[in-house]
Amino acid sequence: MTQPSSTSLLSDIVRQKSTISPSHNCSSIQLQDDTSSSSSSNKTRLLQRMISLRRSSSSKPSTPILSSHVSSTSSSCRSYNVRAFEIARDRNLRHYPCIIHFLDDTERTFHIDRRSKGIDLLNEVYDYLDLSIERKYFGLLIEDLTQDFAYRWLDSTKTLKKQLTTTMSQYHLYFKVRFFLTDPSTQIDDEFTKYLYVLQIKKELLSGKMWCPRSTAAILASYIVQSELGDYDPEEHRQGYLEDFRFVPFQNPDFEKEVEQYHKEHG
Repeated sequence: MTQPSSTSLLSDIVRQKSTISPSHNCSSIQLQDDTSSSSSSNKTRLLQRMISLRRSSSSKPSTPILSSHVSSTSSSCRSYNVRAFEIARDRNLRHYPCIIHFLDDTERTFHIDRRSKGIDLLNEVYDYLDLSIERKYFGLLIEDLTQDFAYRWLDSTKTLKKQLTTTMSQYHLYFKVRFFLTDPSTQIDDEFTKYLYVLQIKKELLSGKMWCPRSTAAILASYIVQSELGDYDPEEHRQGYLEDFRFVPFQNPDFEKEVEQYHKEHG
C-alpha cells in the first residue's frame, strides 16, 4: 500500500482548515451582525414609540384647571363686565353732566344728550323749578374755566356740543336773572318770579357785583327783608331784628337802621 506523501498530507490539512475555519468565522460574524441588527431594531422601535406617544399627547386637549362650567361662567362674567363698561362709557360720552347752581345756593346735576340744544337744558331746569311762565327773564351762565373763569350765557338755539368744552368731565352752570326790569312790581305777575328776582339782587348786593349808592342799597335791602319777614310789625320786629341779616359788604349798625326805617314805610 502506498504511503501518502508529505505534500499530500499538507494539502489535506490546509483543505480541512480552509473548510472549517471559514465556517466558524462566518458563524461568528453572523452572530455579531444579528446582535447589531437586533440593537438597531430595538432603538428604531423605541423611537417610533416615543413619536407615537408624543403625537397622541399633542392630539388630546389639555385638561383645564377649572371645570368647564366654572370656565364658561367666568368667561360670561368677564364678557358682561366689559359690555357693562362699554355701555357706561358710551352713555357718559353721549351725555353731559351739567351741575346747575341755583339762586338759593342749592345745586342739581342734569344729564343731557350732547346733541341737545340749549333750550332743552333750559326747559329741564324750568320744569324742575316749576317755573311755568315768565321764563324769558332767566338764563344759564356757563363757567368757562379755560378763559380765566369767564362766563357766557347759554345759547338756546345751539347744541350743547358746540357750547361746552369737551375736555371737561362736568360742567357748572348758574341759574341767573338775565333781564332786569325797570318796574318788577308791575311788570311781573308771578310771585315766584318776583322771589327769584329778590334772591338774585340779594346775592349781587352781598358779593359787591351790583354797585349802587348807599341809600339805594338800603331800599333794596328793605325789600329783601319784607319778602322774608313780611310787613313791619313792632310787636314782632324788636330792636336789632336785622342783626342776623347780611346785605352788603360794608354793612354796619347805621346801615341796618336805614333798612329798618324803609321796612317800616313799606307796611
